[in-house]
Amino acid sequence: INAEYMGSCIRMEVPPWIPRARDYQKEQTTLSTFSRRRVAQHPLKRATTFRTTTAPTAGAAAASPLPPSQLQRASSGLAKAGAKAAAVNPLAARNSVSLNPLANPLARNDPPGATITTGVSELIAHKQELSYLELNRNASLPSQQARESAPCALADVWTKEMRNDVLLRYQFSGRVAFNHDAKALVLDDTKSIKVDRNAIRIQQLEEEQRAKAAAAGGGTANVSMLTQSEFTNQVSKFCSELIAAWNREARVDALKLAIQCAKTLAETGAPQFYPSMFVLVTDVLNMFGNLVHERITQRSRQQSGDNYDPYVEAIETCRNWLYKVASIRELLPRVYIELALLQTTSFLPDFSFAKTLDRLSCTIRGLGDPLVSAYARLYLSQRAATLAPTLMSYRPTLFSDLMRTISDFDSGVTEQLRALHLSKTEYLFLFSPVVDFLCRSIGEACSEAQFQELLNQYSLTSDSALVLTHLISAMPAKIVSSHAAVLVAQVRDLDKSYPTHRLYAAFGRKFTEVPPAPEERLPLLNDIWKHVTKITDASQYVVVVEAFFPYLLKCFSAREVDVLLGDLLKHATAARSFEEISGKLHQIVNMVIEAYRVDFQQLMALENFLPLLDLFQNESRADVSRRVLDAFVRRASSTADTVVQHAIFEIGKTLHDSIDSLTPEDEQRAVADLIRKFLHKLDFGNDVEAQLTFFVECREAFPNLGVVKSELVQLVCGLAMKTFKMMRGRHTKRSLTFVKACFAYCFITIPSMEELLPRLHLLHLCGQTALMNGLLVLADNFYKTIITLISDVEKTQEVVSEPLLVEFLRALLGSLLVLPGHPKFGPFYIVQGLVTVLKEYKWAPGGDSRARVFIDMLGLLSASAQPSFITHIAKVESNDTLFGSTPEYTQATRDVLQDLLQCVLDDMTQLSQSPQAQTKALVGPLAVQLFARLVSCAGPECHGLALNLLNLAKKNGVAASRLQSEVAHTAALARLLTTTNSPAAGAMRQLQQLLSQIL
Repeated sequence: INAEYMGSCIRMEVPPWIPRARDYQKEQTTLSTFSRRRVAQHPLKRATTFRTTTAPTAGAAAASPLPPSQLQRASSGLAKAGAKAAAVNPLAARNSVSLNPLANPLARNDPPGATITTGVSELIAHKQELSYLELNRNASLPSQQARESAPCALADVWTKEMRNDVLLRYQFSGRVAFNHDAKALVLDDTKSIKVDRNAIRIQQLEEEQRAKAAAAGGGTANVSMLTQSEFTNQVSKFCSELIAAWNREARVDALKLAIQCAKTLAETGAPQFYPSMFVLVTDVLNMFGNLVHERITQRSRQQSGDNYDPYVEAIETCRNWLYKVASIRELLPRVYIELALLQTTSFLPDFSFAKTLDRLSCTIRGLGDPLVSAYARLYLSQRAATLAPTLMSYRPTLFSDLMRTISDFDSGVTEQLRALHLSKTEYLFLFSPVVDFLCRSIGEACSEAQFQELLNQYSLTSDSALVLTHLISAMPAKIVSSHAAVLVAQVRDLDKSYPTHRLYAAFGRKFTEVPPAPEERLPLLNDIWKHVTKITDASQYVVVVEAFFPYLLKCFSAREVDVLLGDLLKHATAARSFEEISGKLHQIVNMVIEAYRVDFQQLMALENFLPLLDLFQNESRADVSRRVLDAFVRRASSTADTVVQHAIFEIGKTLHDSIDSLTPEDEQRAVADLIRKFLHKLDFGNDVEAQLTFFVECREAFPNLGVVKSELVQLVCGLAMKTFKMMRGRHTKRSLTFVKACFAYCFITIPSMEELLPRLHLLHLCGQTALMNGLLVLADNFYKTIITLISDVEKTQEVVSEPLLVEFLRALLGSLLVLPGHPKFGPFYIVQGLVTVLKEYKWAPGGDSRARVFIDMLGLLSASAQPSFITHIAKVESNDTLFGSTPEYTQATRDVLQDLLQCVLDDMTQLSQSPQAQTKALVGPLAVQLFARLVSCAGPECHGLALNLLNLAKKNGVAASRLQSEVAHTAALARLLTTTNSPAAGAMRQLQQLLSQIL
């Protein structure tokens, strides 16, 4: 039906398109009296494309649940009960007296093989699935005691910061001796025996001898040499066996496995791996301690009859476990197991954390190996920080013992280090986690008096740079700054076995946080830098500079900053491998850029800044250049300083040169955007010639970025308009020559771009700018170039988006109205050339793009037929002035209109005859669009065609609301014509009535 009806429309003679005469001034006056309403869509409103993103669903968030805690993996349902028990201590109201079995480790009052009759297998049945990897992953989660009490900041320091750092830092590629013998670890209490201390000592010496033999010969029957990964797997195996033993209620076997695991910490044959070994083993011991504590906690809540007292049973169970610990023969596993069960001993009525920790601190002094004793103190401090975070009495004792251990171990370990090919510096580095944690525990709430006491104690007992470094790092910055002069003076007398660059870096961080007194700042800096500048290792030197640079930027002038940059440049130039320090240098450069981001003139005045940037190579140089350029474009104001302009220009050129064919498109766009913003931050004042010269240099410097070249063309057009405004529209010979030079720049730059649509838009912009400046010949050339480019699309085989091309053509038609015609080729030679090209252009089959463009051109030609155009450009005579309403001009207008109307109708006929429903559906919207153009622009001669088009739109399924809107528009237009006394008012009212009948 549509094809038949459309054929009848086309078969009738196409009516002559006679543009309706318009009186724009009278229409404008009349329209101002009409009521208006806001609408969502309007033909003159620019269409906007929005990018929508899908919000993440709740299910996506639920897909990553938080991992359960270590205790929750070991036993279920105890968290709530533990919280309830924390509120009321059941042992507080009891008067039962119980001696601590550990007060007399060799007393034989309880058989170690005895077991508790009440089983708790139902509480820990699901522990079978617990693996060592799960334990290791959740080791940073707090224990039950930490969850029930207030958060402990010191305990979190280890679990959240230091633990993983130790595992990553202390790696070992050799082999570690591992003792598999788990026999005779606990005395057999099934019968009374006499303890032979000599026999125990002989057994220890034999085990040490076997370990040495294993290290030399590759292992014995009970000792194996394992790699780091094999050792980790072995500890995992211990963990699995311990859990399995606990599940089958074999408590003594579980204890033996825990003791065997703790005993591995006596092996120091591979000291480089000892810190990581400590982390792995203590994770298992902590898990074992939690299992024991859960069992006793659960027993304290059981109810099994009228005569059953759960509190007494819990105390007896606790005493039973402590007797087992007291039966351990060797000192090291006994200390570690007791510390693992430290939370359990709190059930004893006479228990005191302070006394127990002081006793264990003294007990650790019996460990002869400095490394073993140091990490035993670390474990004691960790457990105390978790279970008694407010207790401070034991901390000075641990710190004092550790300082004596570090200062006195020279004679004891010299031969051992020589045999292991380990230097004293490397050996001291193994103590770093211990010293760091103990210093943090002391500095957590340190006062001025306490710090002075610690400093005096340090001066008397130690000269280690390791201790002083961590002591300064752990102390409050205010205290360090107030004692800065004394601390810096002590650096000269330190033992240089430990690298001092870490110590100086600690000073820099503390001074940044709280600077010293103003009168002390420069003397302290000079005193420190006399030693720092002597550091020959560039990687150590740059660590100190990185720590001090925020302090200099915060408290000193640009002169001191430049001096430090010069010293840094000297050390960096002498560095053997620049890659080792490039990361630190990158961070230092970032600090300087951020500090002088507001005042780039002061930044570029630093003599050593740009030479420092020249040290970077390849990707590092590109990253630094991007950082500088990004900081510059984020400034609020532009710059007129030529030095800054030239420096940033060179940096942008460096960034541009880093782009090649392998660079991702996203990175290319980011670089182009930075350079584009940089061009907008330059201020040349009224020196337009210098600005054009600079833009010429930019075109040469950035040839590979089309976005930058597009921006340059736009800026040059803006430069021409700036000159036009400066001359107030009256060009002199010199200014006109300059404007022509701007357009010559555009003529040269635009063809060098690759994409077609950006070139078309830029040529259009140049044509409009040339018209504004009265350069009609140049404007004609720009518009003719546009037509040539469109006609050459097939030759270049470039893919052009039709919607974008249609949008450009619609924008182009608006400026063609004021473009004067040619005296020889006629008033519409540009328009006719465009029509010819669009007819020959290969549009996408089954589309309506060409018809929509031609409908818009009908509006252009109708406006061109008016006696006076709706708009003009000053000092530019358009066709209404050049040709007036001469018969030749009127006839030429009607010829073009008739041709365009015929083309539109032909296109609609082809669409209606298409077998595809999607293509046929385009006929209705086109009919409505052409109808609106006919009603608005054509005379009564076309009203018959308008009726047919509206009826065609109705039959093609166009929404009734859209048709009613067009009828309302026709009614409003009839009202306007009646008000302005237009001759076409009657015909318009008649058309409105006919349209209403159709609908």
